[in-house]
Amino acid sequence: MFDRNLLNLPGGRRMLALLVAFGLADALLIMAQALALAQAIVAVWQVAPFAGAGVFAVILHGSLLPQADALVGALLCALGFFAAFLLRRGLGVWRDAIMDRFARKVCAELRADLLESAWELGPRDVARRGTGASATLLVGGIDAVHTYVALLFPKVADLMVVPTVLTVGLFVLDWISGIIALVLLPCIILFMQMLGTHAKAQAERQHAEFTRLSNHFMDTLRGLPTLQVFGRSRAYAKQVFSVSERSREATITTLRTAFLSSLVLDLFRTFGLAAVAIMFGFRLMDGAVALLPALAVLIILPEYFAAIRRYATDFHASLDGRTNLSAILEVLDAARTSRNRRAQLGTPALPKLGDDTVFSTVDLGFSYDGAQDSADGASALTDVSFTVNGPLKVGIIGPSGAGKTTLVQLLAGFADPTQGHFTVGGVEARTLHLPDWQRQVIYIPQQPAISSASLLDNVAFYVPDAPEEALR
Repeated sequence: MFDRNLLNLPGGRRMLALLVAFGLADALLIMAQALALAQAIVAVWQVAPFAGAGVFAVILHGSLLPQADALVGALLCALGFFAAFLLRRGLGVWRDAIMDRFARKVCAELRADLLESAWELGPRDVARRGTGASATLLVGGIDAVHTYVALLFPKVADLMVVPTVLTVGLFVLDWISGIIALVLLPCIILFMQMLGTHAKAQAERQHAEFTRLSNHFMDTLRGLPTLQVFGRSRAYAKQVFSVSERSREATITTLRTAFLSSLVLDLFRTFGLAAVAIMFGFRLMDGAVALLPALAVLIILPEYFAAIRRYATDFHASLDGRTNLSAILEVLDAARTSRNRRAQLGTPALPKLGDDTVFSTVDLGFSYDGAQDSADGASALTDVSFTVNGPLKVGIIGPSGAGKTTLVQLLAGFADPTQGHFTVGGVEARTLHLPDWQRQVIYIPQQPAISSASLLDNVAFYVPDAPEEALR
């Protein structure tokens, strides 16, 4: 049930240790609340037979000093209960504030790393994942991860600490109730494990359908003018509706599983509390147990199961965040692998381009599956060699599918050749994914994205503090 991806986040292990301390304090305050409230009720119960119209007058005259002491003790216990209650709520607010700040920091770093990874992997990877899916992951996916981290991380710590401490407290107060709680807890966790695995698979299916819907919608928007020219826009609308219906059905199925698990968990909790209460009823009538521990156990039990219920509720509510976190970490791992591979190729310092700089490619080849042999039909470029001397305007022409876009992406450093190398000013390089090169290159794709801002804002998008002369 524990998502190890949470520990892979920056500062995740340190935050988990802090949350365990918060959980321990919360469990101890629950015990203090239960004992104080139970003691207050017992004290009032002992005074109740003497209560009457003149009881306060009798107490003031000193005739019922033991009962007066009991009332004072009940009042002090009630104050202790409210003090523990307020302290617990204060710790909860403090913990939520810490978690919100931590989640914001983590998501800001993830968004920056995701942008850097998109640059590292290049437009080929974005196209493979889908433009709509990549944009959704960068915007909505990060927001879902924020909710996931802020909600689930504290519940994981509570699930580890609170039931453990309360189990010890239950055994100290009443060992029979402790056994009942200890037997029910693994049953609930096992059931939630089985149901959580099923819900995780459904959430991944829902995420895949939503990704397909995002990509389909983006492709439709891009091709809408062409569809209108050929009179196919209405027919294509039915396909958009079909894809959106599949996404809706996957979402409803995931929600159905979440509601079912909450219902069964409430039934487990109700049965456990009812079993303990019924046994206490018989044992209290036989005098086998005192009222104070019985009341304390009955107050503790709902909190004992509450930690599991909160975890289960937030787990299902944040399944989308868990799926997005896995997708983001997958992109970051792919970028890390790409960086390591390029580091093995070497990072030569390329000279600054000038009028006398000679640039050439030597036997350049590229295969989308990484194969060296072009006989398998996967090769996009084979034995590409040319030389450019000084500043020239070079046009790359050829039929569709000849490899023009692939060659441009190699020249921009967005992909690495599977064979051959480059030469820039006499310096040999196996890849052009180098800072010295990419600082001198401007890459404009076939379908550039122009925002609705001014032309000046579009030009200065990546360098907002650029001087006016450079912008012009």
